[in-house]
Amino acid sequence: MSIRTAISGRLALAAAAAAAVAAVAMPSAAFADGSGNPGDGSGGIPPYNRCLTLNRIANPGFESGPGSWTATAGVITQSAGQTPHSGTWMAWLDGYGTTHTDSVAQTVTILDGCTATLSFWLHIDTAETTNAPAFDTLAVKVNGTTVGTFSNLNHNNGYVQKVFVLNGVTGTATISFVGTEDVSLQTSFVIDDVAVTLA
Repeated sequence: MSIRTAISGRLALAAAAAAAVAAVAMPSAAFADGSGNPGDGSGGIPPYNRCLTLNRIANPGFESGPGSWTATAGVITQSAGQTPHSGTWMAWLDGYGTTHTDSVAQTVTILDGCTATLSFWLHIDTAETTNAPAFDTLAVKVNGTTVGTFSNLNHNNGYVQKVFVLNGVTGTATISFVGTEDVSLQTSFVIDDVAVTLA
């Protein structure tokens, strides 16, 4: 065997070995997303990337007006009567000082196996008493189930962020805010910068 033939054979063996290592280290790219990662079978996306922290709420700060939201007329507003948490739009529920109900809602999708967290910024001003009872209320609901309640007793000068972990909520989820006033003395519930994130 010539030296050239021996060297050629050793190079061929080395190349074959390198290809075998690469085949083990780099999975085939023949999956749905072209990533080469078999993941959990849902398009090649690995499970640890399915629960993204991106906001599931569209138009979270109401800056596109009523777009993506279902709301009582006039709730999503740029009115000078209240100040938004950010931007120029907000959802202003109630504030009429008479028997009245306002609502604003949006439906999102929560992936199976993920835990959702709902957060929003809330400002409450009122002409009601700051002592019991609660005459005017704001209910925070997920698929019709109340997860939190605020009232004229929770009035504040600025905005306060409210956070709810939605354990066990998966699939389609409707996030809604329902403000209810009694016969006299206004209470305004002003909501801005809503988020539903997954983890």
